[in-house]
Amino acid sequence: MKQANIHIGPYFIYLSIVDEINESRSIIVQKKKVLKLIAPDYENSPEYQETTEQIITNYLEEIKKHKIEKIDIIAASCLGNSQSLSNIRLFLKDQKIGTLRLLTPEDEVISIAKHILDTKSPFLIIYVGEGNFQLISGEKKEPILFTNFELGLFTIAHRFIKNDPPESEKIINLRDFITKELDRFQLIKAPEKIIATSDAGRILYQLLEGKETKNDNESALLNFNYLNKFIPSITKKYLSKIKTYPGMDPEYLSIIIATAILFEHLLEHFQLKELEIHPVPFLFSNVK
Repeated sequence: MKQANIHIGPYFIYLSIVDEINESRSIIVQKKKVLKLIAPDYENSPEYQETTEQIITNYLEEIKKHKIEKIDIIAASCLGNSQSLSNIRLFLKDQKIGTLRLLTPEDEVISIAKHILDTKSPFLIIYVGEGNFQLISGEKKEPILFTNFELGLFTIAHRFIKNDPPESEKIINLRDFITKELDRFQLIKAPEKIIATSDAGRILYQLLEGKETKNDNESALLNFNYLNKFIPSITKKYLSKIKTYPGMDPEYLSIIIATAILFEHLLEHFQLKELEIHPVPFLFSNVK
Protein backbone atom coordinates (compact mmCIF):
# COMPACT_ATOMS: atom_id res chain seq x y z
CA MET A 1 0.00 0.00 0.00
CA LYS A 2 1.25 3.46 -0.88
CA GLN A 3 0.77 6.26 1.59
CA ALA A 4 1.46 9.98 1.29
CA ASN A 5 2.21 12.26 4.24
CA ILE A 6 2.28 16.05 4.22
CA HIS A 7 3.68 17.54 7.43
CA ILE A 8 3.20 21.26 8.02
CA GLY A 9 5.97 22.16 10.44
CA PRO A 10 7.25 25.46 11.83
CA TYR A 11 10.12 25.78 9.34
CA PHE A 12 9.29 23.43 6.49
CA ILE A 13 6.41 21.67 4.77
CA TYR A 14 7.41 18.06 4.09
CA LEU A 15 6.10 15.60 1.53
CA SER A 16 6.78 11.90 1.92
CA ILE A 17 5.39 9.10 -0.25
CA VAL A 18 6.06 5.60 1.02
CA ASP A 19 5.30 2.13 -0.26
CA GLU A 20 4.59 -0.32 2.58
CA ILE A 21 5.04 -3.97 1.64
CA ASN A 22 5.11 -6.83 4.18
CA GLU A 23 5.89 -4.49 7.10
CA SER A 24 8.81 -2.89 5.23
CA ARG A 25 8.87 0.62 3.82
CA SER A 26 10.44 1.98 0.67
CA ILE A 27 10.56 5.72 0.10
CA ILE A 28 9.28 6.85 -3.28
CA VAL A 29 9.35 10.64 -2.84
CA GLN A 30 10.72 12.97 -0.15
CA LYS A 31 10.63 16.75 -0.48
CA LYS A 32 10.58 19.82 1.69
CA LYS A 33 9.85 23.51 1.17
CA VAL A 34 11.08 26.24 3.49
CA LEU A 35 8.28 28.10 5.25
CA LYS A 36 8.64 29.80 8.64
CA LEU A 37 5.14 29.63 10.05
CA ILE A 38 3.32 29.87 13.35
CA ALA A 39 -0.41 29.78 13.96
CA PRO A 40 -0.95 33.57 14.35
CA ASP A 41 0.77 34.10 10.97
CA TYR A 42 -1.53 31.63 9.27
CA GLU A 43 -4.64 33.00 10.94
CA ASN A 44 -3.94 36.69 10.34
CA SER A 45 -1.86 36.86 7.18
CA PRO A 46 -3.46 36.13 3.77
CA GLU A 47 0.06 35.93 2.31
CA TYR A 48 1.04 33.06 4.65
CA GLN A 49 -2.22 31.26 3.94
CA GLU A 50 -1.76 31.56 0.18
CA THR A 51 1.86 30.38 0.32
CA THR A 52 0.99 27.40 2.53
CA GLU A 53 -1.98 26.40 0.39
CA GLN A 54 0.05 26.73 -2.82
CA ILE A 55 2.77 24.42 -1.48
CA ILE A 56 0.13 21.88 -0.38
CA THR A 57 -1.56 22.15 -3.80
CA ASN A 58 1.78 21.45 -5.54
CA TYR A 59 2.37 18.45 -3.29
CA LEU A 60 -1.11 17.10 -4.01
CA GLU A 61 -0.34 17.38 -7.74
CA GLU A 62 2.82 15.34 -7.10
CA ILE A 63 0.73 12.76 -5.22
CA LYS A 64 -1.65 12.44 -8.19
CA LYS A 65 1.21 10.95 -10.22
CA HIS A 66 1.18 7.91 -7.91
CA LYS A 67 -1.67 5.58 -7.04
CA ILE A 68 -2.15 6.56 -3.40
CA GLU A 69 -4.65 4.80 -1.13
CA LYS A 70 -4.22 7.12 1.83
CA ILE A 71 -3.06 10.73 2.37
CA ASP A 72 -2.38 12.10 5.85
CA ILE A 73 -1.77 15.77 6.56
CA ILE A 74 -0.29 16.64 9.94
CA ALA A 75 -0.36 20.27 11.06
CA ALA A 76 -0.67 19.95 14.83
CA SER A 77 3.01 20.41 15.63
CA CYS A 78 2.96 23.83 14.00
CA LEU A 79 -0.58 25.12 14.27
CA GLY A 80 -1.70 23.47 17.49
CA ASN A 81 -5.35 23.66 18.53
CA SER A 82 -6.01 26.94 16.76
CA GLN A 83 -8.33 28.48 14.22
CA SER A 84 -5.58 27.72 11.71
CA LEU A 85 -6.48 24.02 11.78
CA SER A 86 -10.09 24.90 10.92
CA ASN A 87 -8.89 27.11 8.07
CA ILE A 88 -6.71 24.33 6.66
CA ARG A 89 -9.57 21.86 7.05
CA LEU A 90 -11.83 24.11 4.94
CA PHE A 91 -9.12 24.41 2.29
CA LEU A 92 -8.62 20.64 2.13
CA LYS A 93 -12.35 20.02 1.76
CA ASP A 94 -12.17 21.47 -1.74
CA GLN A 95 -9.34 19.17 -2.84
CA LYS A 96 -10.57 16.31 -5.03
CA ILE A 97 -7.96 13.68 -4.31
CA GLY A 98 -7.74 10.28 -2.59
CA THR A 99 -8.72 9.53 0.97
CA LEU A 100 -7.39 12.66 2.59
CA ARG A 101 -7.49 13.28 6.33
CA LEU A 102 -6.16 16.03 8.55
CA LEU A 103 -4.73 14.46 11.70
CA THR A 104 -5.59 16.09 15.01
CA PRO A 105 -3.10 16.66 17.85
CA GLU A 106 -4.57 13.54 19.49
CA ASP A 107 -3.90 11.46 16.37
CA GLU A 108 -0.36 12.78 16.38
CA VAL A 109 0.36 11.80 19.99
CA ILE A 110 -1.23 8.36 19.62
CA SER A 111 1.23 7.77 16.79
CA ILE A 112 4.07 9.07 18.97
CA ALA A 113 3.09 6.83 21.91
CA LYS A 114 3.04 3.70 19.77
CA HIS A 115 6.45 4.50 18.29
CA ILE A 116 8.46 5.35 21.39
CA LEU A 117 6.98 3.39 24.30
CA ASP A 118 8.81 0.25 25.36
CA THR A 119 6.74 -0.49 28.45
CA LYS A 120 3.23 -1.58 29.34
CA SER A 121 3.38 0.11 32.75
CA PRO A 122 1.70 3.48 33.47
CA PHE A 123 3.43 6.27 31.57
CA LEU A 124 3.50 10.00 31.01
CA ILE A 125 4.70 11.43 27.69
CA ILE A 126 5.60 15.11 27.58
CA TYR A 127 5.22 16.26 23.98
CA VAL A 128 7.08 19.56 23.53
CA GLY A 129 6.38 20.77 20.01
CA GLU A 130 7.26 23.98 18.27
CA GLY A 131 3.58 24.81 17.87
CA ASN A 132 1.82 22.79 20.57
CA PHE A 133 2.46 21.11 23.92
CA GLN A 134 0.67 18.09 25.37
CA LEU A 135 0.87 15.76 28.32
CA ILE A 136 -0.26 12.24 27.47
CA SER A 137 -0.81 9.65 30.18
CA GLY A 138 -1.95 6.06 29.99
CA GLU A 139 -0.89 2.46 30.37
CA LYS A 140 -0.27 -0.67 28.28
CA LYS A 141 0.93 1.59 25.44
CA GLU A 142 -2.56 3.11 25.21
CA PRO A 143 -2.98 6.88 25.80
CA ILE A 144 -5.92 7.60 28.11
CA LEU A 145 -5.66 11.30 28.96
CA PHE A 146 -4.59 14.19 26.70
CA THR A 147 -4.01 17.61 28.25
CA ASN A 148 -3.19 20.59 26.04
CA PHE A 149 -1.21 23.60 27.24
CA GLU A 150 -0.34 26.98 25.72
CA LEU A 151 3.35 26.10 25.84
CA GLY A 152 4.26 25.53 22.19
CA LEU A 153 7.84 26.73 21.81
CA PHE A 154 7.12 29.16 19.00
CA THR A 155 4.14 30.49 20.93
CA ILE A 156 6.02 31.30 24.14
CA ALA A 157 9.16 32.52 22.37
CA HIS A 158 7.05 34.80 20.15
CA ARG A 159 5.20 36.14 23.21
CA PHE A 160 8.05 36.63 25.71
CA ILE A 161 11.47 36.54 24.00
CA LYS A 162 11.24 39.60 21.76
CA ASN A 163 14.62 41.25 22.35
CA ASP A 164 18.11 39.86 21.86
CA PRO A 165 19.31 39.28 24.53
CA PRO A 166 15.95 39.07 26.31
CA GLU A 167 14.92 41.50 29.06
CA SER A 168 15.13 40.12 32.61
CA GLU A 169 11.51 41.10 33.24
CA LYS A 170 10.36 39.09 30.20
CA ILE A 171 12.25 36.01 31.44
CA ILE A 172 10.48 36.35 34.81
CA ASN A 173 7.12 36.71 33.03
CA LEU A 174 7.87 33.62 30.94
CA ARG A 175 8.74 31.62 34.05
CA ASP A 176 5.54 32.74 35.80
CA PHE A 177 3.47 31.78 32.75
CA ILE A 178 5.06 28.31 32.48
CA THR A 179 4.55 27.70 36.22
CA LYS A 180 0.86 28.63 36.05
CA GLU A 181 0.29 26.43 33.00
CA LEU A 182 2.05 23.39 34.48
CA ASP A 183 0.26 23.81 37.81
CA ARG A 184 -2.91 22.82 35.96
CA PHE A 185 -1.54 19.26 35.87
CA GLN A 186 -0.68 17.54 39.16
CA LEU A 187 0.15 13.84 39.34
CA ILE A 188 -1.54 11.87 42.13
CA LYS A 189 1.16 9.24 41.73
CA ALA A 190 4.19 9.52 39.45
CA PRO A 191 4.19 6.78 36.78
CA GLU A 192 7.20 4.51 36.36
CA LYS A 193 7.92 5.97 32.92
CA ILE A 194 8.12 9.71 32.28
CA ILE A 195 9.63 10.63 28.93
CA ALA A 196 9.57 13.57 26.53
CA THR A 197 9.48 13.72 22.77
CA SER A 198 10.81 16.89 21.21
CA ASP A 199 13.15 17.70 18.36
CA ALA A 200 13.94 21.08 19.96
CA GLY A 201 14.63 19.31 23.27
CA ARG A 202 17.17 17.05 21.60
CA ILE A 203 18.82 20.05 19.98
CA LEU A 204 19.02 21.64 23.44
CA TYR A 205 20.71 18.48 24.77
CA GLN A 206 23.20 18.52 21.89
CA LEU A 207 23.91 22.19 22.57
CA LEU A 208 24.67 21.36 26.21
CA GLU A 209 26.97 18.54 25.11
CA GLY A 210 28.54 20.62 22.34
CA LYS A 211 28.12 17.87 19.76
CA GLU A 212 25.59 16.24 17.48
CA THR A 213 24.19 12.83 18.44
CA LYS A 214 25.50 10.02 16.24
CA ASN A 215 22.08 8.49 15.63
CA ASP A 216 19.04 10.61 14.68
CA ASN A 217 16.75 8.05 16.33
CA GLU A 218 18.47 7.69 19.70
CA SER A 219 17.10 9.22 22.89
CA ALA A 220 19.04 11.68 25.06
CA LEU A 221 19.16 12.29 28.83
CA LEU A 222 18.72 15.95 29.74
CA ASN A 223 20.28 16.67 33.13
CA PHE A 224 18.67 19.26 35.44
CA ASN A 225 21.93 20.49 37.01
CA TYR A 226 23.63 20.99 33.63
CA LEU A 227 20.58 22.81 32.32
CA ASN A 228 20.29 24.98 35.43
CA LYS A 229 23.89 26.16 35.00
CA PHE A 230 23.49 26.64 31.25
CA ILE A 231 20.47 28.96 31.24
CA PRO A 232 22.11 32.09 32.78
CA SER A 233 24.87 31.90 30.18
CA ILE A 234 22.48 31.99 27.20
CA THR A 235 19.95 34.51 28.55
CA LYS A 236 22.68 37.16 28.87
CA LYS A 237 24.17 36.67 25.40
CA TYR A 238 23.15 37.71 21.91
CA LEU A 239 21.88 34.64 20.07
CA SER A 240 24.72 34.96 17.56
CA LYS A 241 27.22 34.58 20.43
CA ILE A 242 25.82 31.26 21.68
CA LYS A 243 28.26 28.47 20.89
CA THR A 244 26.54 25.94 18.64
CA TYR A 245 27.66 22.44 17.66
CA PRO A 246 28.66 21.32 14.14
CA GLY A 247 25.57 20.43 12.13
CA MET A 248 23.08 22.29 14.35
CA ASP A 249 20.09 23.76 12.51
CA PRO A 250 20.55 27.52 13.08
CA GLU A 251 16.79 28.09 12.78
CA TYR A 252 16.33 26.63 16.28
CA LEU A 253 18.43 29.36 17.91
CA SER A 254 15.42 31.70 17.96
CA ILE A 255 13.57 29.38 20.34
CA ILE A 256 16.49 27.88 22.27
CA ILE A 257 16.07 30.15 25.34
CA ALA A 258 12.36 29.36 25.61
CA THR A 259 13.18 25.65 25.11
CA ALA A 260 15.80 25.63 27.89
CA ILE A 261 13.58 27.44 30.40
CA LEU A 262 10.58 25.24 29.63
CA PHE A 263 12.57 22.01 30.09
CA GLU A 264 14.07 23.32 33.33
CA HIS A 265 10.54 23.89 34.64
CA LEU A 266 9.43 20.45 33.45
CA LEU A 267 12.24 18.70 35.31
CA GLU A 268 11.46 20.69 38.44
CA HIS A 269 7.68 20.24 38.17
CA PHE A 270 7.94 16.46 37.88
CA GLN A 271 10.85 16.30 40.38
CA LEU A 272 13.26 14.67 37.95
CA LYS A 273 17.05 14.79 37.92
CA GLU A 274 17.10 13.67 34.29
CA LEU A 275 14.55 13.50 31.51
CA GLU A 276 14.74 11.06 28.61
CA ILE A 277 14.03 12.88 25.34
CA HIS A 278 13.08 11.08 22.14
CA PRO A 279 13.00 12.58 18.64
CA VAL A 280 9.56 13.12 17.15
CA PRO A 281 9.12 9.84 15.24
CA PHE A 282 7.93 10.99 11.83
CA LEU A 283 9.49 9.55 8.72
CA PHE A 284 9.40 12.96 7.05
CA SER A 285 11.36 14.55 9.93
CA ASN A 286 14.45 13.20 8.17
CA VAL A 287 13.74 14.61 4.72
CA LYS A 288 16.86 16.30 3.37
